[in-house]
Amino acid sequence: EDVTGKYLQRVYATQDERLQPAVGFVFNRQGARKFGKLTREHLPEEGDAFKFQLAILLDNLVMSAPSINSEIRDQGIIEGGGQGFKAKEVDYLIKILQEGSLPASLNPNPLQEERVGPTLGEDTIAKGVRAIWVSMLVVPIFMVIYYRFAGVVAVVALLLNMILLIGTMAFMQSTFSLPGLAGLALTIGMAVDANVLVFERMREEKERGASLVHQIRNGFNRAWVTIFDSHVTQLLSSIVLWWVGTEEVKGFALTMIIGMLWNLFTAVFVSRVIFELFYVKGWLKKLTMMKLMSKTNIDFIGPRYYCIAGSLIVIALGLGATLLRGRTMYNIDFTGGTLVTIRLNERDPAVKALNESQRASFVRQKAGVLPDVTVESLMVGQDRRRNRFNIRTTDQDLEHVKATILKAFGPSLERVTLTHGEGKPIATVWTPASGGSAPASAENRFPGGRQYELKFNTLTFNSTQPPAQVVAGIFANDVLAKAKIANPTARFEIVNPPPGSPPNTLILRTDLEPDVAQLSLKTLGVSLANNRDLLFERITNFGGTVAAETRTLALIATVASWLIIIAYLWFRFRSLTYGLAAVIAVVHDVLVTLGAVAVSYWLANVPIISNALMLEPFKIDLPMIAAFLTLIGFSVNDTIVIFDRIREIKGKTPYLTSTMVNDAINQTLSRTILTSLTAWLVVVILYIMGGEGLHGFAFALVVGFLSGTYSTVYIATPILIDWIGTKPKPSKVDQEFAATR
Repeated sequence: EDVTGKYLQRVYATQDERLQPAVGFVFNRQGARKFGKLTREHLPEEGDAFKFQLAILLDNLVMSAPSINSEIRDQGIIEGGGQGFKAKEVDYLIKILQEGSLPASLNPNPLQEERVGPTLGEDTIAKGVRAIWVSMLVVPIFMVIYYRFAGVVAVVALLLNMILLIGTMAFMQSTFSLPGLAGLALTIGMAVDANVLVFERMREEKERGASLVHQIRNGFNRAWVTIFDSHVTQLLSSIVLWWVGTEEVKGFALTMIIGMLWNLFTAVFVSRVIFELFYVKGWLKKLTMMKLMSKTNIDFIGPRYYCIAGSLIVIALGLGATLLRGRTMYNIDFTGGTLVTIRLNERDPAVKALNESQRASFVRQKAGVLPDVTVESLMVGQDRRRNRFNIRTTDQDLEHVKATILKAFGPSLERVTLTHGEGKPIATVWTPASGGSAPASAENRFPGGRQYELKFNTLTFNSTQPPAQVVAGIFANDVLAKAKIANPTARFEIVNPPPGSPPNTLILRTDLEPDVAQLSLKTLGVSLANNRDLLFERITNFGGTVAAETRTLALIATVASWLIIIAYLWFRFRSLTYGLAAVIAVVHDVLVTLGAVAVSYWLANVPIISNALMLEPFKIDLPMIAAFLTLIGFSVNDTIVIFDRIREIKGKTPYLTSTMVNDAINQTLSRTILTSLTAWLVVVILYIMGGEGLHGFAFALVVGFLSGTYSTVYIATPILIDWIGTKPKPSKVDQEFAATR
């Protein structure tokens, strides 16, 4: 009878008699009886080196098989052999014993699968990292030019923020995904917002005639509440994003969370210490800054109804475009389906006859046999041939998609081709031994063998393994098994060539007979050309279950963010109206951005517009949901700046007037523009330079940040006036009384 995990009372890490790591376990009474009987019947015979092994199974798979050394009843240990277990092995075995079996076997077919070839992955990362570095330089340079000494302080605080952020990530043993690096850049753009709020407050104090010490202290003190509120709302949005996101999106959210937390320390505390140190030492005599605009007196509230009407028209058009696109609006993250990246065969006459602008239509026509197909052109590295394309379809059967594309494109699909020479004899490598007269040693793993230079048209495969390892696997499975009939002891290795070799080259070393080796290489070429997996540089497959869960989580995350913001602003401003006004503005921004994503489908087909604005038929996917949630936090930040000033001007007055709101907007206009500008610069750079990996994400933020700045002024603040109410008109009795006085 099997002894199952239900009889275990406790499993724990311990040490064996040699003080090596081991796993201890304790059975209950029934388990002790069964296990004692089992081990007693399988003890080793005296003088016999043979030992029975006890298999530990999880879902009918052997996870560990320790030897039985003695009878074990209620407790015992599992030893890890001469070297003992490693710490990870101990943790792994404990989890297996504690968790027990699943109620049902796992489906061997994954619900979600993604594979990206090394070249395509490296190009995506390279473009993203380059854009991120540029954006990380642009914002500090702008701050130093605009704010002079104060800008230098902001850059110092920013550098410290980055050091602490990266150090925290390293301490947590977290890695930076591409979205995580984008979060790093966006953290910089949004982190300086706190410095802008402080510096603009300092400017106000200076214009009021305050002394330098009061400019510094009042600047920090009066900006603190706004900084705190804006950071909290951004943190709340990022926490929601971390809760619902995939691993890559979690990386973005985690970077934002850590960056915002450290920014409260660096931008507020560290910056203040630097200012006060320079003041006390006498190194800072006065604050000089550039000025974006003089004092304004613009009537923002007067045309509010025209602006609201215009917004409603834009939103209605956007929603109409969204409905027209239907399911094609959503990426396979939300619908389920398959994405593959193909390469066109430049040598095929049908492809040769096409110019670059016609190739996308050609691919779209060929792939049209699949349901709901969209096609995107890709450029990798310095390759400007436009022969790479993403094909998306809602067909979730990956093998069917591969077979259909292979049949539809035929010779127009670039296959892996292999050429090789006659091969050269492998020279014996002599390594002189250390020591006076010690003899030299020789190494030749393939005595009598030959070395062949293998030249490929491409080594970009949809595998996480190095190309040499991929080719070696195919050679071993498809070729060597047949070749060993003639030479059962045949050996080989496929390695990277020495530096300076031509691109797309590998080296084969083998002891196969030359004629057998030539035949084997011919067979390898056929296997490579017919291997379906090597035809696609990238494969992403989402099952319907994962897609449904993704849609649900995205909806929950968006609504949860709105509710959290309403609750927080209700608490901070002691009025539900502030929270509702802010969220209505946020909903406006999300809907405007959604409409822009929908309209991109048609604009991307107009060459003049699409080339000028770098437009694609963007789709809603998880990175774009991350952009929406980031937009929610950003939009509320801008709104809080004005709301705080409205609260300051309003004081204890029970009503709100247009004059109060206009004064608040005019007084904070420069900081509203500057805080938006620093963050917007970052996302524009990510959009222009970030490549495919960040393009849709950055597009949503480019549009959303512009909408967020607009809605703060023309949507959120007018709602406050209409809902809180203006000063009531005097009654007729009051008017008559006033007239008699």
